[in-house]
Order: sequence, then structure tokens, then C-alpha cells
Amino acid sequence: MRHIESLDGYRFLAAIIVLVGHFSNETGMFGQVLGAGAEQIGVVMFFCLSGFFMGGIYFEKDFNPVELTRYILRRFGRVIPLFYFMLALGFLISLGNTGIPFFEIDDRAFLMGLALVDGPHLMWTIVTECRFYLLFPLVWLAVSRKPGAGYPILLILIIGGQFISTNYTQLPKEALFQYIQIFCAGILTAILYRRTHLSGRNETRVKSVYLTDLPFVASAISLLLFYPRVQQEIWGTTNVGNAYGNPYLVVVCCIFLFFTILSPLAQKILGNSFARFGGRVSFSIYLWHMPVIWLLLPLLDGFAREFQFLLILSSTMLASSLSYTFIEIPGQNLFRRIERQIDERQFSRLSQDS
Repeated sequence: MRHIESLDGYRFLAAIIVLVGHFSNETGMFGQVLGAGAEQIGVVMFFCLSGFFMGGIYFEKDFNPVELTRYILRRFGRVIPLFYFMLALGFLISLGNTGIPFFEIDDRAFLMGLALVDGPHLMWTIVTECRFYLLFPLVWLAVSRKPGAGYPILLILIIGGQFISTNYTQLPKEALFQYIQIFCAGILTAILYRRTHLSGRNETRVKSVYLTDLPFVASAISLLLFYPRVQQEIWGTTNVGNAYGNPYLVVVCCIFLFFTILSPLAQKILGNSFARFGGRVSFSIYLWHMPVIWLLLPLLDGFAREFQFLLILSSTMLASSLSYTFIEIPGQNLFRRIERQIDERQFSRLSQDS
């Protein structure tokens, strides 16, 4: 799958929804209209996008030991370096009893995080993501051996995941099978995108405003309807529920994702240079925004909420840019070097055999 610039903006938007939601929760900004669980919408968007990339990239490749090795190194190389860095930093800060607001990570939480068993605070989503990375090759293998098997497998996982998410609310928050329907919906969106022949060499984009721009705008507005405070105002309900188990939200996120790719308007809004940059550093934004909030809010006491938000947003962007440059990129390059070494050994072995 070629690089789609508007998806960088989609990823950036998801990160901003999470940041704004957590800031709203911490400060009560606008009466928590933008928080109170709204940050979960951003996580659902992230999970949908992850499934989309997995289906879009790897269903085009043969399943074999070489590709599987590359898959593991590239996927885990994307998240592990920064995740482990944040774990170690939080552990060292907690160990020193410095009083600096950060993730509270004792030795047990640190080891559980390293083993991808649990993740402290919002880092649980990284553990869930990695578990999806481990499960996906089974779907990939089935589709590679029998392409028609993809649909029933994905439907079974979606129905099963929805059932678990609805009926087993006491599961640990990082348990994959209460979110698997979100990832799989993203995979189905990738399959649909490929089926429409709108990717690759034979791409013929439909630029009609009625077929692309309007659904993009409508799905974007529909996302606002899933904000808990908005639902309370419209329907008067006080039991909004868990966004992760809301199948309608998943459908809207997938529609929004689909038309983010197709809509010329989306390409202008989410494919501009700033949005693309935000998409590149979105993982760092996700992991750094809460430490920045905890660190700066006490120092900004008494200032207007809008000023606090702008300073925290700009500080998070700066920290994320540095994190991306000095942690994420070097970490990914390390995994790429390991991948090249494995490729060279396999090529050398094949040459000797021949």
C-alpha cells in the first residue's frame, strides 16, 4: 500500500482528541464537554487505523518466514523503543521519589510492561496493540492460504469481540478480545478500499463532492455525537457507556477513515504539511501529553484555561518532535538494521545452497 498523506492527519486528529479529552478531564474545561470519556473516541480511531494498515499492507504480501520476520521487526520496532523508554523513565522518576508528576511505575509495573502483560495508565493501549500484532499473523496466514477465508474469520472475530465487550465488562482493560472487533473492522475497511480499485496502479479516484466530500464531512460531524456530554445534552441519558463497546462508533470511525482517503476535501484538511507532521509524531503525542499536563498544570494555576491548553499543546508538540527524532527514529533504525542483517544471512544461505 502506498503512503496516504491524509491518513497522517487522521492519526494526528485521533491523538488530539485524546489530548483534549484528558486536558478537559484534568481541568474541567468547558464543563468537560470535550472529555468525560471522549478521549476513548481517539483510541478507537487509532485501533481502526492499525487494523486498516495491517490489512492494507500485509494482505498484499505472501505469508512466509521471511515476511513474517520482517513484519514482527517492523511492527514492534514502531512502538517498542518509545514504549520501553517511557517505562524506564517513569520507573526511574518513581524510584527517586522526586515528586515530579509522571506515570507511577513501581518495579512490578515496570516488569509487567516490559513483558507486555500490562501497561501503566494510558500505556495499556500499547500492550493491547502489541497483542493484536501477535494475533494478526494467524489471520494473515488464513487469508494467504485461502483468500475467501478472510471474511468469515473477520466476521467471527468482530461478532465475538462485540459480545465479549458487551457482556464481560470486568476483564482487564488491556485484554485484546474486548477490542478485537475494532481492529478487525479496520481490516475490513482496508479490504473494501482494495476492492474498489482505488489504490495501486489502476487507481481512478472519484472526485465527486457528493460521493466523497459529503460522507467525509457527515462522518466527521457524527463523531461529535458520540461525545458523552453531547449525548447527555441530546438524549438526556446519564448512562452513556463505554466507547470501546459501541458498534455504531466503530462503524462511523471506519466510514470516516474510508472517506479520509477518498475525499479531496479530506486531503486538503488532513493532508496538509502540519497535519502530516502531527501524524508522524502522533505516537509521541499520545505518550507525552499526560506527563506534560501533569508537569505544567501546577505551574499554570491561575491562568486562563485557553492559555493553559495552548501552552500544553505546544509543549507536547515540542516534546513529541524531540521524542520522534531522538527516540522513535533511532529505535526504528535499530530494528531495520536487525532486519537487514537477517536478510543478508538468508541471502547468503540461499547462495550457498545454490
